[in-house]
Parts: sequence; structure tokens; C-alpha cells
Amino acid sequence: MTSPFIRPGSTLGDLPSHQAQFSEDALGSRIVAALQQNVDLPGIIVRRHNGAIAIVSRQSLFQEMSIQYSREVYLGRPIAIFLRSRGSEPLKLPASTPINDAASTALRRPQPTAYEPLLVEWESNRVGLLDMHVLLQAQSQLLAATHVAMLQNEKLASVGQLAAGVAHEINNPLAFVINNNAVLRRDVQALRKLIDLYRRGDDALAAQRPELKREIDDLVERIDLPYTTENLDHLLLRSTEGLRRIQEIVQNLRDFVRLDQSDFHSIDLNEGIESTVNIIRHRAQARRVEITLHLSPLPQVACYPARMNQVFLNLLSNAIDASPEGAAVAVRSSREESIACIEVVDAGCGIEPAVRGRIFEPFFTTKPVGSGTGLGLSVSYGIVKDHGGEIDFESEVGRGSTFRVRLPLNMPVARREIAPQPA
Repeated sequence: MTSPFIRPGSTLGDLPSHQAQFSEDALGSRIVAALQQNVDLPGIIVRRHNGAIAIVSRQSLFQEMSIQYSREVYLGRPIAIFLRSRGSEPLKLPASTPINDAASTALRRPQPTAYEPLLVEWESNRVGLLDMHVLLQAQSQLLAATHVAMLQNEKLASVGQLAAGVAHEINNPLAFVINNNAVLRRDVQALRKLIDLYRRGDDALAAQRPELKREIDDLVERIDLPYTTENLDHLLLRSTEGLRRIQEIVQNLRDFVRLDQSDFHSIDLNEGIESTVNIIRHRAQARRVEITLHLSPLPQVACYPARMNQVFLNLLSNAIDASPEGAAVAVRSSREESIACIEVVDAGCGIEPAVRGRIFEPFFTTKPVGSGTGLGLSVSYGIVKDHGGEIDFESEVGRGSTFRVRLPLNMPVARREIAPQPA
């Protein structure tokens, strides 16, 4: 049985449980045989005639069988005999019980029953037997996921502070440089007119001061005055374009971290996608990967903008890393009834089937050592889930992968209350 992916909010219902059941009339030998045939079974559920449910744990049964004459006493008789001598009231918890609460309750049982399996009950009255070791492993994984969430909060806070500082430090000098550039363009036009007026007096100057005229002509030739005056407008225009680009970079950085929107807001996801693409485009260009946008109009979506931008950044980063030189990464947005759908598609190496079940696990990565922390997809999974959405993927080895995020257009109020906010 594969290990489930555990995240904050996971419950007992998310863990694998066993449904092997017998009547209390079943012989002890049948119970032993069932446990021997399936080594993953932590025990057997026993249905009593009065409707009650009991359990026979693997550990307690086999311990009893190791005692002299126990086999003769129990194997040929109904399992109810064993329950009368060794049975205890099983711990039964609803499937909706949070993992941490369930582990705490189970460990408070008296010894030696603290590590016995427990019963999980669904609203449909269906029950399953949960191995205590699986519960403890899930609790350990939950602690790791919680640690990831804390790292994410710290990361977002740090990025926000950095962006605020960078924006402030750049915007102040940028403002007076832009202003000076505008003044310079105006003054250059005036200087050009003045030079043209002076050039009209060349004949008079040559007649009155021929030595000065020769000196002026030498300088005009050395600096190539016609080209210089003609090229000044082009230089100033390129400087203006460069300054505008700096403004866009600062604005993209502000949009990405949403410095003024750290709380729950309704936004246009397409704007978040575009600002994220602008932030990471230089990385794609360095790897000679093209990013193409295919964005359909979307209604406003309620979310934590900075966190959703982090999801887009993580997916794009992975797609770029997986792509060969000359390939393209496509980002698509569309609406599916009450769902906003965002897809990031690459034509890269794909994901091996053997590891697809672990893609969203914290600290799991297929990248070379030192190239990734294994947190990107895990963090993205948690953020999307906290928004009441779903994230999944399709992949074919050698042909690429498609990661798909689906977000509800109307996020449930309960989700808004529990969704973590940046520190």
C-alpha cells in the first residue's frame, strides 16, 4: 500500500486502512491464516452478534500464540474465546479526525495497547482498521509539511521586504533621472537650433576670422558634428526606453509579491501570471527557452495573490529546468464553469512513472544534488489546497509534462478563514 501525501488539514480518512473482517464465530486458525497471508494487515476487524465491533491485533494474537498450549486453546475455537481473555475496547475515531489529534488520543491509551491499531469510522458506518505505525508516520510527515509551510511564510516575508527595499531604493533615483532625461531632451533641441544658427554665420566668420573658422572646422570634423547632432535624439530615446524598462521591472517585482495585497483579495489571475512571467523571463532566455502565453479572459478569483504568484513561479521554474534549449513553455488559462484553470506545459524530459506518486512530497526532487530543494511542488500543492483548489499533472517520458491548477471562482468562507497568511 503506497504512502499517502500528507499536508496540513489531512485527517484519518486520508490514510490507508484495512477492511479485513470476520464474524466472532470464525475459528482462530482462520484469523491466523489471514494475517499470515497479508503481512500488511495490522489486525482483523471482528463483528459481534450484538452489532458491536472488536479487533484482534496482529501483535497481541501472535504474542499469545507464542505461549505454551495457546495454539491448542485458540486455533480450533471461535475467535470470540480469544477476545474474552485478551480483548479490550478498541479505539474508534471518526474519519474526519485530524491526524495530530488522532495520534495524541491513541498514544494516551494505557500500555500495552498504546500501539494497537485503531478503528476509523466514516459517516456511512463503514469502518477500517488503521495501523498505528502508519498514523505515526503520517504525523511525522505532517510535521515536515508544517515546517515547509513555515519556511514558505518566512520566504514570502523576506521576498516582500526585499522587494519593498529594492523598489524604494530604485524608484527615488529613477524619478530624478527620468526627469533629468526629459529636461535634457528639451535642452538638446534648443542647442541644436543654436548650433544651426551659428553655422549660418560661417561665411562671415571665414571673412573676418579665417583662423577661428579653420579651428571650428577642425573640431566639427573631429567630432563629426552632423552625425553627433543627428544621433543625440536616438541616444536619448534609447535612454528613455531603458528607464521605462527599469520602471517595468520594479513594477513587476511589486506585482509579483503584491506588497499591498498580502490579504485575501479578488484578483485577475492573468495579471499575476503575466507579472510572474516577466520576473522569470530572464531565466528562460538564459536557457534559450521561450515562454508563450495563451490567456483567456477570467473573472475575478478570490485568493492570496502573493501565494498564487508563488505557485506560478514554482511551476514555471520547473518547466524551464526540464526543457531543452530551443524549446517552449506554454502557459494557458481558461474557465471551466465555476473553475479557473491554469496550465503550464513543457516539452521536456517528463517524469518517470516510478516517482510520480512522490512528486508533491516535501523535500523530494528529481533534480541533481544542489539544483533543487524539493519544496517547490510541495509548497504549491499546499497553497492550492488551502485555496480549495486542485493541482495535478500529466507526463510522458521524453515528451514533457503538463501541470494543471484548478481554483474555484467562489472560494468557500471556511477556506478563507483557515488559509495561512504570509508572516
